[in-house]
Amino acid sequence: MEIKFNSSNMMTFSRILATPAICLFLLSNFKFKFLFSSLLFFAAIMTDYFDGKMARKRNIVTNFGKFFDPTADKILMFSILICFLSLKLINPWIIILMIIRDFLLTTIRTLLFQKEVVLPASKNGKIKTLLQCMGTFGIMILLSLTEEIFIYKNLNQYLFLFFVRISKNMLWLSVLLSIISLIEYIKSNIKHIKEIIWSD
Repeated sequence: MEIKFNSSNMMTFSRILATPAICLFLLSNFKFKFLFSSLLFFAAIMTDYFDGKMARKRNIVTNFGKFFDPTADKILMFSILICFLSLKLINPWIIILMIIRDFLLTTIRTLLFQKEVVLPASKNGKIKTLLQCMGTFGIMILLSLTEEIFIYKNLNQYLFLFFVRISKNMLWLSVLLSIISLIEYIKSNIKHIKEIIWSD
């Protein structure tokens, strides 16, 4: 399958380039690290919205793009979640379950890709990604409110913890939807999966 880099794919690639910068801020001792990382993350997820919209509008949707886009999303999200884990902001089981799910899905996606069968994102998969982004951004932006640049440094502790809990629950809900979407992928492509297994 021929690989062509168009403007949409370049926007997708920009998310991968932004990932190290976001992680660098998160793991640094920089005074406003959560503010800068949240701004970079917001810019990154906006490219996820616009690259798909651009591809459809200009009719430049490619099988490579369908494969490359979710890969860029995984690199971005897993890198940030690992940083969160390092900072003791989230439960490790969030990442463990996501890695197991995505390892299985990537294995299936790669096998089907060799037979030129591309798995587009499912509805639950898209909602899962949205919840991941909202939960991740929520945690970063809430923590940025505790930094000195804002006047909310002494904001109500219980209200703060309440919204942090909502953001973390979004991540847990995204884990549940990711497992559901994996089951959907397997069910909808069980014929191709069986062909691959038995052909080996």
